[in-house]
Amino acid sequence: MKQMISINKKGTSLKGANQVFLEYMLGAIKVDQVINWAGELLTSLDPLSCCPEIISIAELKQIEVTSWKIQPDVLLKEIVEKYYADFKVRSVESDIYAKACLREKCAELLLGKLTQPEFFAVVSNIYEMFKNPLWLGNLYHIASISEIYTNPAVFETELKKEIKKRLTEL
Repeated sequence: MKQMISINKKGTSLKGANQVFLEYMLGAIKVDQVINWAGELLTSLDPLSCCPEIISIAELKQIEVTSWKIQPDVLLKEIVEKYYADFKVRSVESDIYAKACLREKCAELLLGKLTQPEFFAVVSNIYEMFKNPLWLGNLYHIASISEIYTNPAVFETELKKEIKKRLTEL
């Protein structure tokens, strides 16, 4: 699997279609974020910026959702199949992207940019897709018993402790 590095007009790198697709599959990003990514990619020098599917995804920003003839995730999947034919969920590269995604979500939760249910959904998807990877640490266990914690303060302390640990280890 090859990762193309694109630089947007701000000078920051953009994620590859395979990484964005994996994040979408994990529930870490939503459709509007896929559309925004495609819009940034469209204005970059990335070779994929000329890809008809990227153009189609990017133009969805200007079209009412009810008028969409195809969903962005379908187009994104087509891009990955076409340009990243060796993409597999369980691979060394996907593992790296999933770790980066988890680290990003841990930071967002710690900073209050993400709700616990959104975070726990991503954790659960990682657990299932990657068959309980070691780098997930204790997060899945904490997520799975979050509803039955009788002391919210203890739960918050345990969650923050594990989040901080993931941030230092990922």
